[in-house]
Amino acid sequence: MTVRTVQASEFRTVVYELPDSAPEVPLPYGGGHLIPSHIRIELNWYASSGTCTGKARVFGNWRNPGGDFTKELQDAEFRLDAHWVPDWVANLIHAACPIGWTLSRS
Repeated sequence: MTVRTVQASEFRTVVYELPDSAPEVPLPYGGGHLIPSHIRIELNWYASSGTCTGKARVFGNWRNPGGDFTKELQDAEFRLDAHWVPDWVANLIHAACPIGWTLSRS
C-alpha cells in the first residue's frame, strides 16, 4: 500500500530571555504597561503559499494604569497584522524567521 502525503505547514517556536530588559510595552485598551522579561515567537510556514506568519507573546511584570510597578505577571500577544505591535517585537519576529521563509503581515 502506498501512502501519499503533502506537507502543508511547519511550525517553529523561538524563546528569547531579555536579560537587559526591553522597552515597556503599552497593553492594549489602556491596561497599563508590561515590563518584559522574555518573549516567545511562534512562526508558521505554509507550503501552499510559501509564506510565513509570525506572532509573539511577551511575558513580564505589569505596571498598572496609575504607573505603579506590581509583581503581578502578565503577558500580551502581538501579531504582525496588528497596528500596535512595538518595533522591537516586530524586529525580533523578523529576525527569528528562517532563511528562505517569506514573512507576511497577516
